[in-house]
Order: sequence, then structure tokens, then C-alpha cells
Amino acid sequence: MNDPQYAASVRAAWEPYDNDLCFRGLCEGVYEAYHHSFVPVLFKKFLELPPELRAHVIHEYLKLEREAGRLSKHVHHDAWGNRCCVWDYPDVLIACDNQKSRIFPPPETARAPQGWVPALAFTNRALLGEVTVHMLHNTRQIDLKYIKEADGFEIATWFREFLTAIPGGLSAVKHLNFPHMHWYNSQRNIPAPTNPSLELVAVCKNLRKLDITWHSSKLRKPNPGNADLTVPCTTLDLVEKFRFRSMLNCTSLQQVYFDGIYNAPNRGGGASDLDGLEGLAKWIIVGFLVRRGQKVDVEVARRYGKWRNRVIGTMILLDEKDLEQFALALSFRGD
Repeated sequence: MNDPQYAASVRAAWEPYDNDLCFRGLCEGVYEAYHHSFVPVLFKKFLELPPELRAHVIHEYLKLEREAGRLSKHVHHDAWGNRCCVWDYPDVLIACDNQKSRIFPPPETARAPQGWVPALAFTNRALLGEVTVHMLHNTRQIDLKYIKEADGFEIATWFREFLTAIPGGLSAVKHLNFPHMHWYNSQRNIPAPTNPSLELVAVCKNLRKLDITWHSSKLRKPNPGNADLTVPCTTLDLVEKFRFRSMLNCTSLQQVYFDGIYNAPNRGGGASDLDGLEGLAKWIIVGFLVRRGQKVDVEVARRYGKWRNRVIGTMILLDEKDLEQFALALSFRGD
């Protein structure tokens, strides 16, 4: 064959793998395998590599793809000016409900949108699974945004079914973040029976960290005696409104972070408007202890204004009254 690109791939294939230049060439050879009609020798060698080395090649290749902008073809900005629907590998995957359904393949096909994953993933079905699971496993955080105006598409539901269809998918996710959880069920006269976000949490077998953002206004409910006024929700109000019970099935959860937002003081807001989160935090701590003897730490942060960076909050601890309730719950369980 007289193709100069093919000849170059043959020469590179005989180079040692212990220098950065050749290693980068191997990564780029993987890319060439999809974008050209021939299959470079380097790509054939890639398929023969041990899984550990192949994972290292995929990692370097994905960084090349990110730098080239090929993992952000569907990027847009939300109502607050934040980037959305982009995979900034290996830092974060951000996706939202505001999607065109034609962009997303049916989740049972285990195919991610082509604007999320690189060309290599579509070379064959085996590589599709390998690359996708690698990306999920090595991405530090996954942000799924609930958009109250969206109609007919729920990213959390799609993502759960997508992970279920991939061998190893449900074990790959370690950190989930729901920046708009407080909008869930906020505009329904009859609450939805399940919360797709927390249903996803429940099935992620290796999920270690969970972040949820709350606005103080969603921690209140109408005053039964005066429709013009509101009163704080009780802990059980919040559990039922947001369908929290399913999350107690998450077997590996270790840390929960509540990002609480209150109105600015000049608008009558204050940090105490988020006090309801402490009760919910204790419900989670006790719930996991009672359900499965699992220790989960919950941190509650309070802020007002636009999100800039994660702030350090307060670790919620159980007091004597909480411990008494915990002991009582255990006695009913029979332990």
C-alpha cells in the first residue's frame, strides 16, 4: 500500500513505547482508526494491549479529544450563564433536562450522544462500552440539572436506563450533583410518585458522594390557616415532597453535601431560612444507620447570591435526642 499515512503508522509501530512522543502517536493512531478508511498498525497494536495499558491510552486520547473540542458539541448555557451539556473529561459531565430527544439515542441501546463521547467509542460495540465506562469511572463529578420548564425529557431517567444497559455502567459513577433539585415537584398539584434523580442515586452501586442544591423558598409550604402566608416544611414534608426514601438503597454512599441558598439579607433572607435542611440531614444519617448500619456524613452549607465555588458547611451531628430515636428505631427493626 502506498498510502503515506499507513506507512507512517507502520514505522511508528516499531518504535518503543517508553517515550512520550510515541505514546502520543499511539493515541493519535487510535483517532486515525476511526477517521480514515485504513486501520493503522498502531490501532491493531492498541487492541492487543493489556486492559491496564489500554486504559492509559484511552485516558490520554480523551484529553486530546477534549482539547480539540470534540466532547462539547452540544454545549449551551443555562439561565444563569453556566455551561451545560458538555463532558469536560476528566473533571465533570454536565447535562440537563433541556434536550432535543433526537440527539439522545434510546438509552437501552447503550449509545451516548456522539457529542459526548469520542469517535473511538463508535468503532465497534466493545470499544463503545469500554470507552464509555472508562469516561464515567474516571470523571470526578456528574452534574444532572432538573429544568422545571422542560417537557417530555428527564436526563436522570435517561441516564439511569443508559447506565443499566452498559455492562459495568451502574458501578462506574462515584459522585453525582443535582444543582436544581429544589424545583422538583414545586409546580405540581399532585406530587410525582418518584424522584428520577434519587432513583438514579439508589442504583449507582459505587456512588460515594452526593451533592444537592436547595433554595430556602422550597423548604416552606402554604399556611393551612392563611393562604397568603407560608410556614416551614417539617422533615417528613421534605422527605415526602422530594421522595427521599429511595435513596436509602444506595449501598456505598458516604458523603452528602447540601448547598443551601437563602435570599439576600436586604430582601429579608437569612441563614436560618435553611434550618429545615438540618432535620433532613439527620433523617438521612439515621435512615442509613437503621436501614443498613451504614455511616453517611452530611454537610450543610448556607449562602446567598450566585454560586461561585463550593463553600465549607457544617457537619451535622446527632444529639442525645436523635440517638434515642435511633435506638428506638433499631428496637423496632429487631437488631
